[in-house]
Amino acid sequence: SARHWRAMQAMPLLVAAVLIYSLIVLPVAHMHLQGFSWLRLFFARKNRAVPPLRYIGDSQLMQQLRALTESEIKSTDVQANFDMLLSAMQQYGGIGIAAPQVGWWVRAMVFGIEGKNKRYPQAKNVPLQFWINPEIVWASQDRNWMWEGCLSVPGMRGWVGRPTEVRMIGLDRSGVPKEV
Repeated sequence: SARHWRAMQAMPLLVAAVLIYSLIVLPVAHMHLQGFSWLRLFFARKNRAVPPLRYIGDSQLMQQLRALTESEIKSTDVQANFDMLLSAMQQYGGIGIAAPQVGWWVRAMVFGIEGKNKRYPQAKNVPLQFWINPEIVWASQDRNWMWEGCLSVPGMRGWVGRPTEVRMIGLDRSGVPKEV
């Protein structure tokens, strides 16, 4: 019959698809090369878990941190960590978070306010910003004072004086230099 004949013609394509999947796709997807995971390459940015916060008293929080290199910033792994850092800030209810607060020991931070924030309900929107290797190159002598909290110091707020103006340089999430 004609229907039987069409099914027989499609059979080689089905067999070829199964063979390609079984012999090439599955082994490559599970291949590990010196810590490199093919699966992580494709899925890392969507599946990076948010680590627990580090708290005051953790001696590593007080250590000098290393700068990220340009090639590191552009890597899939570091980009996944930027996504994780943003997720951590949102999950923990902050308006900013530094990489060490979640155990990533590099000079990187993200901050911004989009909509309402439970910890700072009167705060106005601030555009989301990633800062990599930030450095304050100038600060005014004048101070603004306000109550401030920190995710790594839960349950406490301090009356903190910050410079009224600062000039900061660093890199954005893509590794492009920026200054404010």
